[in-house]
Amino acid sequence: MIAPIALAALWFLGVDKSWFWEECNDCAYQCDVIQYRFFSIPLHERKTERRTPIELVARDLGAPCPHSDLHRGHKHRWWGLCFCAWPCINGITGLSGPPWYDEQLSARVKAAAAENPTLGEEFRRRVVYGHDWNYFKRFRDELSNGDLEPIVLLGSKLSEDKVRQIVEKIELIESLEPKYDQPQWDENAALVLALGERTAPYLVQRITDEQPGRCAMWPAVGDVAHMLLSEIYNRPWPTPAFAEAHALTGDEPYRNYYVGFLLSPDVRQNRENRRKLQQAWKQVVEQEKQ
Repeated sequence: MIAPIALAALWFLGVDKSWFWEECNDCAYQCDVIQYRFFSIPLHERKTERRTPIELVARDLGAPCPHSDLHRGHKHRWWGLCFCAWPCINGITGLSGPPWYDEQLSARVKAAAAENPTLGEEFRRRVVYGHDWNYFKRFRDELSNGDLEPIVLLGSKLSEDKVRQIVEKIELIESLEPKYDQPQWDENAALVLALGERTAPYLVQRITDEQPGRCAMWPAVGDVAHMLLSEIYNRPWPTPAFAEAHALTGDEPYRNYYVGFLLSPDVRQNRENRRKLQQAWKQVVEQEKQ
């Protein structure tokens, strides 16, 4: 009698079917792993992979995601192959939209990589690691729409004159989305952010521009340039060093910076303060180049 009980205990405690769920936080790659195990030692394994456009584009550009931020979760464990418990986590995983990255677009990506060898590393740095959705949206739009002017696909080959022309249009920006983890809906803002650090020197030049723009939140063109720089370099303003240097203290340092630093009654002081802000951003841009 003891032998059958022992065998049953051995079966339920030692044999299991486990479902693991893996996901890369960089490129969103997902994989379901089904294992048949004996005392946690896999005897048989089956994988179902779900590759994302970000992963496929990076691969075709010659700069694949290394999945260095891959994490695994244990979703189901069927003890004795029949009893699901500890863990037994139910719920939907692996949802995605309709596929859009087809063989034709893959060929375009490979051609762009051949024409511009630096494109792959830029894509990996900005999208895979940096999750720069303004850049990725423009990249995808240029791939899908042959009539759209190539901007990010040209990468480092885009002329400085063209970059300057794009920055000159910031006075037309009507809105800046406060949720910076989402793409900007304003086309002019999105394009500047898609180009990223290449626009920085020209944005710095515009910080002293007091002319009114179209953005309701930021009445001066120089304010818009400043906010775009803040997003490009992911630097909420004022930085601690800038606040300390200009005595911008208090419970609301940002309000003290804007109201007290740029909207004081003294017009000449405001202009001098804008020049100080411009100089601070010049230093940031130079530091990031090193």
